[in-house]
Amino acid sequence: MTLLAFGSVASAGALTDSALETAVVVGGFQQPTAMAFSGDGDFLVLEKASGRERNVVDFVLQSTDALDLSVDSTGERGLLGIAVHPNFANNGFVYLFYTPSASPAGNKVVRYTLNGGTLTNATPILTLNSTVDSAAHNGGAMTFGQDGKLYIVVGDRSQDTGLQNGSGATVANDTSVIFRINDDGSTPNSGNPFSGAGLGKYYAYGIRNSFGIAVDPQSGAIWDTENGNLSYDEVNRVAAGFNSGWLPLMGPLSRNTNTVMDLTNITGGAYSDPEFSWFETIAPTGLAFLSGSALGAAYNDYLVVAAFNGGTISKLQLNAGRTGIVSPNASLDDLVADPGDNVSGIAFGSDFGSITDLKVGPFDGRLYGVSITRGEVFVIRQKGDVPPPPGNVRDLAVTALKPTKRVKLTSKHPSRVAKVKVTIQNRGPETETISNATLLEQLVTLDVTSLVGSCPSPAVQLVPPKKFPIALKSKKKLNLKFQVTIDCANDPEASKKSSDHDDFSFEAAVHREVLDTLPDTHVLDDVCPHPPLAGNVDPNPNGKIKDLGCGGKIDKKNFGGPVVMDVTQK
Repeated sequence: MTLLAFGSVASAGALTDSALETAVVVGGFQQPTAMAFSGDGDFLVLEKASGRERNVVDFVLQSTDALDLSVDSTGERGLLGIAVHPNFANNGFVYLFYTPSASPAGNKVVRYTLNGGTLTNATPILTLNSTVDSAAHNGGAMTFGQDGKLYIVVGDRSQDTGLQNGSGATVANDTSVIFRINDDGSTPNSGNPFSGAGLGKYYAYGIRNSFGIAVDPQSGAIWDTENGNLSYDEVNRVAAGFNSGWLPLMGPLSRNTNTVMDLTNITGGAYSDPEFSWFETIAPTGLAFLSGSALGAAYNDYLVVAAFNGGTISKLQLNAGRTGIVSPNASLDDLVADPGDNVSGIAFGSDFGSITDLKVGPFDGRLYGVSITRGEVFVIRQKGDVPPPPGNVRDLAVTALKPTKRVKLTSKHPSRVAKVKVTIQNRGPETETISNATLLEQLVTLDVTSLVGSCPSPAVQLVPPKKFPIALKSKKKLNLKFQVTIDCANDPEASKKSSDHDDFSFEAAVHREVLDTLPDTHVLDDVCPHPPLAGNVDPNPNGKIKDLGCGGKIDKKNFGGPVVMDVTQK
């Protein structure tokens, strides 16, 4: 990461929180529409009209483009959407949504492989219905869900069919829908709500026009933004089968003269009100969830929404179940921002030009935005939040492993639950966020091996902490508890009068790559007890942790000795 390029740039935009600041990260783009991170300080930026995929490395715009496409940029056509594969670190897959210059101008999604800063191996994934010839409401925003499926939102493209709850027939013309497809473009075997009339790849319908789709990192739910006609721009939580209501409905049902009886009823579909609306048009675009971001714990329950008009960013607080929005004051209790309402409670930022995308950096947790009118990518961060040193050190280490020293079993009590304590520490400069118990179980593992005796291998279970997400700041430790069930009921030696002796060795390990696919910088100290290292290599290279064998009764000079539990049976 280049400190100078990121730390000395001019500021842009205004924020309501005095503890935060904003800065331009990279400028010089022509009509940028969307961005996607490809590494620590590395990202790709799309240019709508030029069809260029600009490559940024260490926050520096490269002179050579990753890709240069020939696109039709009439109206809302062009190079519009980008998503990287969940396993990008291993396969390098990048997905682009664009309108080819060839006629008819049907939109398509193509998968590429990023190799040495260049996108190669073009593989068509999805070609939208080319008989619909409209330059309006093409959408194109994409994201991968936590289920590994690719979600793609497309507007109505000026159509009036069943997919728009209109007068025309319900045909699979790829308009007003959110696609949900496998990473190779095929239809998932399960999870999609519609199966008839070729609608199998659709996840939602009734969408007028959208420029934003995102995944809640805690719940896994899909959310989108939707532009209204003359009023009622929306933020929606998109469940399977969601019918957003366009054409007959925009905004809350209570604000409309039409009813759900005026909607097209596709089997598997259901209408639901937007979670929040603006009566006057702001043209919402990108949205992002701040759970675990570097903006601070106070923002963990907030969703931020960017706007094209006025370059504003709104903050919407999620309810406890993360299924809707909490009103900040009485004037917004109806979850509609009307003229004259007090909107100070949802104001976050302004004066960013026209924003087309928002992303939380997967490597640093800062909030990044794309301004199409200013041709720049900007960042929002805490004041004094300087970038980490080159290489962005990531270092989670197991620093203590303390099992119960001795367990005594008898014929009447051949089973006991022993406790094992494992401590990990974040020795890198950035906060590490553990969002849920499942992720924690994958992050920290405890293996038990029988050394002596015939007692079967015990069952191991993590006792999860009560609260998630866990934001493990730099140098902070996390103490974990495991339950190890020693059960020798089927051990033939346990029934003998003579004493039997069993030894179990314990090894704890932390697998940092499960957090965001990036490996730990210091791989030598990820395991406790430390593995034997050739040439007396120090497993604690920065010297900050004095774990002395991870807390077990191990010779301080021997980092390879096992941590042992002694089990006796009588």
